[in-house]
Amino acid sequence: MHGAVSGAERKTNVAGLASLIWTLIVILFVLWLLGFLLHVGGALIHILLVVAVVLIIVNLLTGRGARV
Repeated sequence: MHGAVSGAERKTNVAGLASLIWTLIVILFVLWLLGFLLHVGGALIHILLVVAVVLIIVNLLTGRGARV
């Protein structure tokens, strides 16, 4: 089949997505800490958190995986 994804490709995609999510979590946490402790870009981190949540929800609803 043309659109079939092998098990190895699926595992690679899942591993890549997990890595991306953890990277995003760490970046958001560090920015949140900076905003909380140093009052730097307090509004920016809230905007980034909202954007991240919206993107995750859209990705879950559309059922599309990350394409690289």
